[in-house]
Amino acid sequence: MLFRTAAIFGDHMVLQRDKDIRLFGNGRNGLEITAQLADNTASTVISDDRWQLSLPPMDAGGPYRLTLTGSQQKIVFEDVMIGEVWLAGGQSNMEMMLAECADGEHISQSLDLPDIRYYNVPKLAFIGDAGLAAETESGWKSCSSGSFGDISGAAFFFAQQINQALGVPIGIIGCYWGGTSATCWMSEQCLEKTAEGRHYLREYQKSIDGQTDAQYEQALSAFEALQVAWQNRYNQARTLHPNASIGQINEAAGPYPWPPPMGKRSALRPAGLYHTMLRRVMPYCLRGFIYYQGEEDTKCASMYAVLLKSLIELWRSDFGDQTLPFLFVQLPMFNETGQKDQYQWAVLREQQYLAHKGTPHTGLAVLADCGEADNIHPLNKKTVGQRLALQALSRCYGFDVIADAPVADEVCIRDHQAYVRFTDTGGGLIVRAESIACFEVAGEDGQYKAAEAMLCGQEEICVSHPSVCSPKSIRYAWKNYCEVTLFGRSGLPVMPFFAQIPYKRR
Repeated sequence: MLFRTAAIFGDHMVLQRDKDIRLFGNGRNGLEITAQLADNTASTVISDDRWQLSLPPMDAGGPYRLTLTGSQQKIVFEDVMIGEVWLAGGQSNMEMMLAECADGEHISQSLDLPDIRYYNVPKLAFIGDAGLAAETESGWKSCSSGSFGDISGAAFFFAQQINQALGVPIGIIGCYWGGTSATCWMSEQCLEKTAEGRHYLREYQKSIDGQTDAQYEQALSAFEALQVAWQNRYNQARTLHPNASIGQINEAAGPYPWPPPMGKRSALRPAGLYHTMLRRVMPYCLRGFIYYQGEEDTKCASMYAVLLKSLIELWRSDFGDQTLPFLFVQLPMFNETGQKDQYQWAVLREQQYLAHKGTPHTGLAVLADCGEADNIHPLNKKTVGQRLALQALSRCYGFDVIADAPVADEVCIRDHQAYVRFTDTGGGLIVRAESIACFEVAGEDGQYKAAEAMLCGQEEICVSHPSVCSPKSIRYAWKNYCEVTLFGRSGLPVMPFFAQIPYKRR
């Protein structure tokens, strides 16, 4: 073969509308390649074993035939559509297949949505013959009835809503791996630029110092055996107790074996999947990114804003546009049964908000009303996808929809009570229970007390506790897991927050 395209190009693919269409791959130096799509053509000459060319922008439509011609070789892709392309990244909650989500199996069997298409980037922990063979076999699929249970559930519900709103083909590029830190999806050079990134690199290096490849493979085999045994116990418990809760099933199965051993071929090593997965699809032309990740980084939660901002900058640079929308999920509620709430998820949610506020062209989908106390993989991915879609419709497509959750804008003291004013309420605040839950106040001693809260007008809450006569700080839903009752009339939950008093949002 004299030349080839990157594996992401294939039959049934979706190419981004209204932007230059980038095509790229590898081949023999000096060979001229010509691409034709509809009436558009472009040519290039292969240099340094790699080629890239751009076709002019096109309106949404199709199907088309894309032809690439070189000396004595022609590659033809059929059923090519032009539409909106989003890359879905992150860890297991983005990876979770539609078939595993609530009602997902029924949806994948009953709906026929051929204009929603997806490409799952092959999961390669390292580049080897087996992985490259899997990449060769990969391809685009359409959401035709009975055939799309393996699309990301969150990405599917996102794509479904965008498709309904725009009426154009939607392409999803799934690039994710369960249990991964944000640092897995960044380059070494990017990580070296910050103290936070260097911390992860140092910890990784310490964990593998003196380790041989044989020792890693032995440790990995032992770990995988533990996982198989755990899965067998879990499945048996589900069979014997079909009506049990997730927490009860997990208790019967015992602690899940985690983390896996670290090594030079580990999928969880810093900068690993950046090279073995993400770079394999660069620089495919996109509308933007949707991202659901952070659970793995709660162990270093206070570092997360810096890491996420670095990741966003790197991805935008790699895909050739520093204004690409980056829409991401604020972690929902979760705390494992029996574990003390250490607030690390609350801290990471705040870090996600700070990254959003400090980075242009981003959107934050708030899920304070979502999550399952005992299940780090909540089954409801429809809400996730729809709230990401609201961000896209508002920020990228100009729809008049409310996408942002209510957020605390100002906190002041009046008559020894804290008054919190909110913005982005969609016309006011509402309480979906008998009382407002999850507010806490603290005085000079820093000891937080569960506070009474009540509405004072449409967008203000009065918060107090009889033993805290002069509140100095306040927090709301500042837990790994709690059940919130405060919402905007938009239907979106109030965003968790922590603030010293007085407070004014910048």
